[in-house]
Amino acid sequence: MFYQFLLAIVLGLDAFSVCLAVGLNGFKIKQMVLMSGLIGFWHGLFPIVGFLCGQVIVYYVDDLIDLITGSLLVSLGVYLCLNSFTESVSIKWNKTKLIMMSLTVSLDSIPIGLTLVREPTAWIYSIGLFFTMTMMMSMLGLLLAKRLTVSLHRMSDRLGGVILIGLGLHILVTM
Repeated sequence: MFYQFLLAIVLGLDAFSVCLAVGLNGFKIKQMVLMSGLIGFWHGLFPIVGFLCGQVIVYYVDDLIDLITGSLLVSLGVYLCLNSFTESVSIKWNKTKLIMMSLTVSLDSIPIGLTLVREPTAWIYSIGLFFTMTMMMSMLGLLLAKRLTVSLHRMSDRLGGVILIGLGLHILVTM
C-alpha cells in the first residue's frame, strides 16, 4: 500500500506542477474545477488502461515485466526532471484546451498502471487513490499559482522525477 501511495504522490506532484505552471495564466473557479476534475478522471482511467495492457503483457513476457516497468518509471522520472528546466508559455484557455491539457498531463499514468500488475488485489484502491490525489493536488496547484512563482513548479517536477527514478531503480535492482 505504501508503494501505491508513493505513486499517487508522484502523479499528484506531476498534476500539481503542471497546474501551478498553467495557473499562472489566471483561471476562473469554474475552469479550475473542470481542469482538476478532468485531471483526476484521466489519472483514474489511464492506470486502468495500463493495468489491462499489463495483464496482456504479463501473459506473454512475465519475465520482462519488472524490466519494462522499472525502465518506464526511470524514463518518466528523467523526463520530469529534464522538463523542469524548460520555460512555461502563456496560453489562452478554452474548454477544448483544458480537456486536451488534462488528457496529456495524465498520459504518464498509463505506465503507472503497468506497475499494478504485480499487486492486482490493490488496483482498485490504487485507482481511487490516484484519482483523489491528482484531483486535490491539481486544484491546490491552480489555487497556489495566483500567489507563487514558477520555481515551485520546477521543484515539484524535480521531486516527482527523483521519486520515479528511485522507484524504477528499486524495481530494476530487486528483479
